[in-house]
Amino acid sequence: MVELNPFRSWVPKAVGVVYSLLMLVICMSVDCVYSSLLNENVGIRGMQSDDVQWALFCLVTGMCAGAPFVSRLLRICRLRAINVIGLTLMIAIEYLARDVETPLVYALLSLTMGFVRMPCMMVNMMAMLTYLTGKNMATVFEDAPERTEEQWQKTMRIIILGMAFMYLVLMSMQQVGTSFSAWVAYVLYTRSVYDLMILFMATMLVLTIALMERPRMDNLPAVPEGDTRWPFTAGRMMSAVFFMVCGCTFAWATTHGYNQDWFNSAAVRLNYAASLVFLGAFLLTDCLRPKDKRYWDYEILALPSARWALLIFFLAIILNSSSLLVTICSQLTMHLDQWHSACLSMWAWVGYVLATLLVALTFKFIHYRHYWTVAISFFTAYALSLYLTVQTEMEYSHLVWLTVVRAMGLFLIYATCMALSFYRRPGSLLASWILIMLFTRNLIGNALGIAFYQQHMLEGQLEYLQSYAPSYSGMMAVQGMIGSIKQLSGITFWIGLAVVIFLLACNWDWLKGKKSPVRASEYADCKD
Repeated sequence: MVELNPFRSWVPKAVGVVYSLLMLVICMSVDCVYSSLLNENVGIRGMQSDDVQWALFCLVTGMCAGAPFVSRLLRICRLRAINVIGLTLMIAIEYLARDVETPLVYALLSLTMGFVRMPCMMVNMMAMLTYLTGKNMATVFEDAPERTEEQWQKTMRIIILGMAFMYLVLMSMQQVGTSFSAWVAYVLYTRSVYDLMILFMATMLVLTIALMERPRMDNLPAVPEGDTRWPFTAGRMMSAVFFMVCGCTFAWATTHGYNQDWFNSAAVRLNYAASLVFLGAFLLTDCLRPKDKRYWDYEILALPSARWALLIFFLAIILNSSSLLVTICSQLTMHLDQWHSACLSMWAWVGYVLATLLVALTFKFIHYRHYWTVAISFFTAYALSLYLTVQTEMEYSHLVWLTVVRAMGLFLIYATCMALSFYRRPGSLLASWILIMLFTRNLIGNALGIAFYQQHMLEGQLEYLQSYAPSYSGMMAVQGMIGSIKQLSGITFWIGLAVVIFLLACNWDWLKGKKSPVRASEYADCKD
């Protein structure tokens, strides 16, 4: 379990809280790619934009793979050691990533960074909450006593409010990191982002050694029978490697497919085949182990609440991938550079705040399943507004409105689907849920969504040029892309409307307690 007070006795509580917040900012924002510097990375490193996008998905894959180790790292009860090792590794990776120009090396560094930063972020978050409340928040990874349906519904209302505020804090920190990296690259140069992050992490490393103390090891929680205190066993690491190769090969094929004519390309076919082979190897090797030695727990997929949450996450992320339309529209119609594009993206934080206020004011009166419909409705309104107003000359204020509305929909999905995942879920399945949730939401959903929009934008632009502009010109290319954006925003509207109708038509009786999705015997099995 996390120590109630990991700091030295002379450290004021305010200093400890600031330290924890700074660690979370680092873990939320440090990486090798920096999404706000995509164009600069392409220009400076000489790589294709698809390679940089692939490295970004490799970072997500590493974060997914690191999630199952979180609960076991909490059992070690060594926050100081985890931060020292984590910061040291992240400094080394960041230093190597400054000048690398080889796509494969860049992707491997991103993958390793994601694997390191995810456990470090989660452990520090639990430690900060424990330090603030005086209650060991690591117990969320343990099974709680079974509740009645009435108790579950009451608990769910509390969870959804807590999730909204937690996501507001996390996404605000991520927004700070993204804005900082974009500003530094704009004022100085791209490499300065890496240098300053290294300096920031080195300072935090010194503060970690100075402010934190080694815990007493004579009161550690017991290790489950058959398990080991050291979480990174050979079997689990082998499963993690299989999982990461599966995710990275899938991401490569998806990010490069639209430029290589998809399955007509031998490289795309090979990567998709490799993804399936390593997925099979991952599932086979993990299933053959005893339950207490597995990399992750497959029981999470037996819970209807988890399956519904994954489905809604997937549909929402596909719709959210349409944010690419606004990004390209701002660059075409206003010629915004990376810093001013990042400023436009900062307006998403206003959407996060408004969505949090909406939850805070209505969570006692609205069933959480209705938030999903409201969220998808925001995506639908965003797509309709873009369809009606997109043109070669657009106002900045309208793009701000679109960014805020889309962010409100995304935030509601994040908070409410995470809350849904807690419904009748044993705490021991939390680490497994984080893996499958990140894999579905950030990797599968994002990769397929971005590939869909990129492919159709290129096809729409090509059709426009072939039909209306036999003699190619820059203005005609812009007109073709604008026409493609208009068409895709219309498609997004109809997809969003179909999802809204689907959510309204579904039978949600099991969420009202009329039908229990998990029998008591099954719940007991999960606990065992």
